[in-house]
Amino acid sequence: MKKQFVFYAFLFSIIFHASFSQSLLDDENPVDLSAWKNGSWKEISDLTIAPISNKVGVINGKGGLLAEGSAQLVFPNVNQSYLLSFNCKIENQSQVSLALTKENKLLLSKNEFGTIVSSSGVNKPEVNAARATGLWQTVEISVDKAKNLPGFVLVNFIKVNNLIVLQHVILPVQDLSNNHLMFEVSKGMFALKNLKILEQTDIKPITLTGLKGEVWEEFNWDKVSTEGFSSMAKADLVGLNYDIGQGVSKKNFIAKYDGTLNVDKAGVYNFTFDISGKFMVMIDEKPIFEFTNDFYNRNIFTKKLELSKGKHSFHLEFLKAWMKPALGMSVSGNGAKQYALNELTSLPEIKNYGNIKFDPSLKTEVIRGFYMHNGVKNTTALATGFTSKYNYAIDIEKGSLMTVWKGNFTDMSEMWHERGSLRPSRQTACL
Repeated sequence: MKKQFVFYAFLFSIIFHASFSQSLLDDENPVDLSAWKNGSWKEISDLTIAPISNKVGVINGKGGLLAEGSAQLVFPNVNQSYLLSFNCKIENQSQVSLALTKENKLLLSKNEFGTIVSSSGVNKPEVNAARATGLWQTVEISVDKAKNLPGFVLVNFIKVNNLIVLQHVILPVQDLSNNHLMFEVSKGMFALKNLKILEQTDIKPITLTGLKGEVWEEFNWDKVSTEGFSSMAKADLVGLNYDIGQGVSKKNFIAKYDGTLNVDKAGVYNFTFDISGKFMVMIDEKPIFEFTNDFYNRNIFTKKLELSKGKHSFHLEFLKAWMKPALGMSVSGNGAKQYALNELTSLPEIKNYGNIKFDPSLKTEVIRGFYMHNGVKNTTALATGFTSKYNYAIDIEKGSLMTVWKGNFTDMSEMWHERGSLRPSRQTACL
């Protein structure tokens, strides 16, 4: 998982705005690129580029394709909604793009990596998350046909080396009925491997029915248990919702839900949960997520599950703490785009509280804070941002380097707004 430098407003055990996820593409088989080799594309095992001399070496073998100079690689008749991932390697002078549609290109050149150029303008990331020349770059893209907007597509996100550099970009298109994906090389070398394409549609193969909810405002906080306590409300629910009848309660509570997951088509599905508080989930009486000692503030959790066709029991427990509650659940996979199984009111809108950023453009900035390192909260971290936009974080107790990143230093808005009652500061790029 990509390391993120985060500062905490409180000395509580709270994890803020993190993502614990599995990609639907993880288990997809890569495209057999050997079928696409031709006069312009050579099958290779690897491409080596020396960091100082830029001397290039080609390792013969299988698994990847290499183009030099002018070349195109077309994948025809790709669905209007898809997930795409691949690894690529470029030279300093390489000029490469990926045509998402006929009118819209994703640039893969060194100084513009992750930029989208379209007929309506240029969408450039705040930072260049590309690794150094000679290293494999990892790219993941999610594209949907924009609902209620004929003639447009929605780029849900562009990930470069596991960092989201662009998201929610609406692009104009003229014709999606015969869409192609095309890699185009106009200069230099370009190596490609591990290409995966997962096409998706608007089907909803899983539904949640017979959902019943029950809520307790008195419970055993330490054990996260309602044993021996009386519930205050029960209700039949159409969709998952933290409000079972208690309304906008300022008190802490535990809500429990039981229902049936109806699976129309057997296969692997990705379940996503958006949580403020803490939660646990069981499907077919098997734990999917369990309660931990941490509390979360709009964290995203995903889990891939292989489900057979038919009915599956569903049980979820949710504990509201001091932050504003949020309980969201969605599903995707097996040909289906992501769709919600929760009610809209169960996921409050995340507000933007402005921009309070540390900008080391004039002088070096140093900040003490907390840092999540390899899943463990480090309380003796120090971050330094330089005018060159190269930054690092160290453990001052151990005297060890934890992470280095290039780009913006840190955004303090969500931590400092109202004395830090929301989320921590965040950095937005990594090496």
